[in-house]
Parts: sequence; C-alpha cells; structure tokens
Amino acid sequence: MAVKSQIVDTPYFDPKAIFNCGQAFRGRTTADGFLVPVEGRLIAITPCGGGWSFQSDRPEADRHYFDFNTDYGALRRPLHNFEAMRTPMAYGRGIRLLNQSPFETICTFIISQNSHIPRIKKTVEWLAATFGSEIREGIYSFPTPQALASADLSILREQGKLGYRDKYILGTAQAVAEARVTMAELMKLDRDRARELLLTLPGVGPKVADCILLFGLGHKDAFPVDVWIQRVMEHLFLQSKTSKSRIAIEGRRLFGESAGLAQQYLFYYGREHSDVWRHY
Repeated sequence: MAVKSQIVDTPYFDPKAIFNCGQAFRGRTTADGFLVPVEGRLIAITPCGGGWSFQSDRPEADRHYFDFNTDYGALRRPLHNFEAMRTPMAYGRGIRLLNQSPFETICTFIISQNSHIPRIKKTVEWLAATFGSEIREGIYSFPTPQALASADLSILREQGKLGYRDKYILGTAQAVAEARVTMAELMKLDRDRARELLLTLPGVGPKVADCILLFGLGHKDAFPVDVWIQRVMEHLFLQSKTSKSRIAIEGRRLFGESAGLAQQYLFYYGREHSDVWRHY
C-alpha cells in the first residue's frame, strides 16, 4: 500500500507525553519526530505548523489507535470540577488513551510488574526483535501469540532478562494461542466480566488487569493503581493512607467515565514531580 499523510491539529495531542506516561512502550523519538510500530505497520509523526503530520498506509487505523474519534474536550470537562486535577491536566494536556492491541497490552503490562519504563521498553523491543517480524530494517512487530507460545523458557529468562515473568509471558501466550482465552471474547465483555477473565491469565493481578482494561480494551472508566497513583491520590484527594483496591474504587467513583484519563494525568504528573509526594 502507498504511504498516505494526514494532518492533526488539536491541543490534546503530544506524542512525547503519550509515550512517556506509562501506557505504551514502543514509540521512539527520531531526528524528525516520532516513529511508532503498531500491529505490523509504522506510523511516522512529525511536527507540521501548529499540528502534527502522520504518515502510514492506514490513516483510519491510525485515527483509531490515537483515539482521534473521541472528543477530549468533553472527556476532560468533568475533571475541571476537581481543583486538585487542574495542574496535572495542564501538565499532561496532550495525553490521549491509545487503543492498543489487546494481546500486546497484556504482555507489556505483565512485563511492567516491579520494573520501570526504560527497562520495560528494552524488554519489549527484545521480544519484538527475537519473535516478531521485521517491518523495516531494525524495527519489528510485536510477536503473535503463536510465536511467543513456542518460545524457549530459558531464552526468555536468560536473553530477554524477563526473570520470574518468563513463565507468565509463556503461559499467557499459550492460553491465547490455544484459544483458551480469545481477544475477540475479551473485547465483547463489559469491564467487570473482562477483568474476571483477565485475572485467570498467568501473571495478571488486579493492577495489571486494570491497565489492560484501560489501554488495550477501551474501558475508559478503569483506574489502575500503582505506587505513584497511590501516593498522589492519598496526597491530593484522600488525605490518609488507603489501600490500592480502595483507591481504584474511589478513582472510578470520583471521575466516572473520565477515570482512565484522570489516572494518566495523575500518573504522568506524579512521576515527573515525585519530590512532592515521594515520602508521603
């Protein structure tokens, strides 16, 4: 297919924020802008006047991936009611909730446990280069469930540096490859039923399940809670030590259908300004 271009001009799009706010791990900076491998294709993003130019062979798929069919002005509106949200919203204004491949999202958030973003990115790129298909020289697609299901456990542990996550990645890939859990089924379920099914996968706990719901299955009311969100929510909203499970409930209650976007603003701002609540 021929490469096509489209121009996007919106205040609610910043690829630097999007690919550093903890929801996706494959966007890379280039001399001209950003390059993103997405489901076997590449999206090139470059500044263009006051907006951004996108080049790929599937413009409509790009619009879906970057959630351009959602009105972020409307999605943000309820969050303005919370004074404590205003600074995080301004700081992360360009964040959008990506519509990622469910299987890739499951794997990347299993990998994310007890890790940090640079290490997660390195591991995900190793998986792609080792088990994926080359899209362009040096850039690979994320592996299919079938490709990962046949991986050698020792290679995942020793070469991929996956540690204890090796058996989780292998077990989950096998469950999906053997259709014990299907992505089509997951995408049809409501949030609570999808969460229950996700929790049956090896290595998927409550926080990882909520990340998958938000970043891979389109449930914008999911509210994943890690240590950063716990600290920020305790400091800005709850004023007391609170369990992660309770914070997830409170996040959904407070922010409703905008909970996932609120979570991303708070995570991005909280991690970038960790000195404020590191010892809270």
